[in-house]
Formats: sequence, structure tokens, C-alpha cells
Amino acid sequence: MKTDKRFFSLQCGFLLFLLIFSACEYEGPVSVWEIVEGKTQIIPEITRVLPEDAGTANTLIIEGYHFSSEPEENWVYFDQTRCAIISSSETSIEIYRPNISGDSITVSVSVLNAAAVARFGPYCLEAVVEEFGQFTESGHLLAMTVDADERMYLVMGSAKVIRLNANGVRDETFTGTTPFTDWTDMEMGPDSSIYMVRSDNQIFRMGPEGGEPELYIQLESSMDLMKTIDFDESGRLFGGGRKSGLICVRPYSPSENLGYYNDYDIISVCVYNGYVYVAARYIGQDNRVAILGVYRHEIRDGIIPAGERETVLNWDEGPLGAAIMLDMAFSEDGILYIGSSDAESPLVMVDPVTGNYTTLFRGIIPSPVSRIVWGNGKSIYALVGRDLFSDEDATLLKINAGESGAP
Repeated sequence: MKTDKRFFSLQCGFLLFLLIFSACEYEGPVSVWEIVEGKTQIIPEITRVLPEDAGTANTLIIEGYHFSSEPEENWVYFDQTRCAIISSSETSIEIYRPNISGDSITVSVSVLNAAAVARFGPYCLEAVVEEFGQFTESGHLLAMTVDADERMYLVMGSAKVIRLNANGVRDETFTGTTPFTDWTDMEMGPDSSIYMVRSDNQIFRMGPEGGEPELYIQLESSMDLMKTIDFDESGRLFGGGRKSGLICVRPYSPSENLGYYNDYDIISVCVYNGYVYVAARYIGQDNRVAILGVYRHEIRDGIIPAGERETVLNWDEGPLGAAIMLDMAFSEDGILYIGSSDAESPLVMVDPVTGNYTTLFRGIIPSPVSRIVWGNGKSIYALVGRDLFSDEDATLLKINAGESGAP
């Protein structure tokens, strides 16, 4: 009985405490539903995505309301693909083109502390990058060139040269074999023959219908190493390699070493608009000289004036200075396309006049981009993903750049 009475007394005391406590004003944390109510005051909205026809645009702009001016407080998705944000304001978000294609994509924007997600669609994005060619045999891809009919010629580590038609299908009527497996460059000549080099003092030529390459010319010095080549409109061949100097081979005339690059490793040579452009790595001892750069020489009356060289680009001081420059090519409008080992920007467009860099399809093109060549339209063909030391596992891509290459 005593236990029951004691328990009853405790119950009465507890009820009295609750009654007194409930009569006091309470200033505790805001309830969960009040927090949600506060968030619903911020509702992001997408009004449009520009350009409306994305085409080959590198970047897109999402317009609307109630975005955050801090890029890290916005999350943008095209379907399930998250997009990299370049900049943002309360009314617009600029993003890199995402690695997705389709004609009914839903665009979503989520903003920090907003209870709702803004959605917009359907939006259309065409594929701008695709794998090209069918390779059924062993042997990595070394170099490539394109003829006037958009047929691609590739020399492979298996010592074969193959031809693909404009759709990427192998032409079985073309058979090319070579005695070497270490080719570094090939170029379509003005006579529709294929000229090939392999970092020595010999230049080989293969007829337009294949067969075995013949020795076109042997340069006078064993130090005249031809690693990369290009032709000008008059049929002169320019090229060079490691500590070779810039070499010019004129039709029916002896070759000439023009010098300039005896302490350089020439990476790529391009002829554009009356100039010879040279991408080169400095391997000398002067620490005041830029390691990687692009230079040019004016062609006057068929010759390059001695002692004249203009610096076009100091790669070391640019945004990708930590990466290796691997190849270059010009667009019709004089924009320099450079392939590199940079992980996020392996193919960039550089305006030689302003020095501005623009990444082509950031996050879509694999790295490294070791070889690039223009087709006859608005496509660039690129060898990508290759191990720079073993030359294995390269993939051939066809990239819609939206502009034509230099003629």
C-alpha cells in the first residue's frame, strides 16, 4: 500500500510540473515546417537556354530567376549529366557544353536553400564528337592524312597503311605496306601522293593507290631529322625534328637547312597564309628561353629571310603551361588549334592576335590529343587517349568544330 501511495504522489507532482511549464512562453528552435516555409520563398525558374539551337557551341547560357551569384551554390544537370559551371548571376548561369546528346533533354537547376528545383525542356543537343573508323587488326595508330575526297589514310604500328572512306568504312581495295613501324607524320602532297617521315633524314612517298613507299629524298646531313612535315601552295615541303633546324625541300632542287631550331625539338610544322608556323620545345641550356612555343617565318618570293623569326605563342605562360603541346593545325579563319596532354582541355583554340584560349568541348574530348588533321569540311580528326610513351590504345575521333580548316 505504501508503494502505491508513493507512486500516486509522484504522478501528481509530474502533472503539476507540466501544467506550470506549459503556461510559460517558449522561445526554442524553429519547427521543421517553418524552415521549409522559409525556403519556399526562393523558387528558381528557367526561362530559356541559349543558344536555342546549340549547334557546335562550346558553352551554353541558362537564363531565369533566383539563381545564386556564387557558382558553387548552383547545380546544373542535363538529364542525369552534371554540368561544369563557368560563371553565374541571379539571372543566368554559363556552363560548358555537357557530354550528352538527344532531342528531349531536361535541364534542371538546383540552388542552395531553395526548396524547389527549376526544370526546362525539351532541349536538343547534337553529338559533336564520335568515334571514327573500324580497326579489326592489331597495331596502334601512328599518323594520318586526308585527301580531297575526304578519304583518310592511316599508318599503323603493324606497318600497314589503310584507307577509310568518308563514313569511316575501310576501303579493302587499298593496300599499303611499309618496311618500318615508327612513322611520325604523313601528309597528302600536291601530286596526291602520301609523304611519310620517321624522325630520320629520309622522306618516303607512297602512291595514291597504295603499294610500298619509295624513297623520295635523302637529306644531305644525318642531323636533318624529319619528324613532322607540311606543304605550301607551291609544293615546297617544310619540316624538322630534334635539333634539325627548319628544313625546306623544293621540287627538283636540293634541300636546304634554314637553321633557327638547332637547340629545339620541332613538334609540328604548319603553313598558313604565307607563313611557316613551327611548334617547338627548347632543349638547350639557356634558362631564359621559353620551353614550349609557336613561332612563324614569312615566306617571301619562295624563300624565308635569314635571321627573322616571330614568336606567336609562349605556351609556358599560357593557362595550359603545365601540359605538353603535341600538335597544331589552323582553321580557315586563322585560329590555331592545339592538341595537348592537359586533362580537361586537351584541344584548345588560340587566337594568335589576342592570345585568348578557348577549350573545344571541355570534358568531352579525351586526353591526350596527340594528332589532329582537318577534313575538307568542318570536321577535325584527332588521335586521342594514346599512351605518349608506348603509342598504344589510341582512339580516332571525328569532331564537329563548326568551322572549316585552312586550305
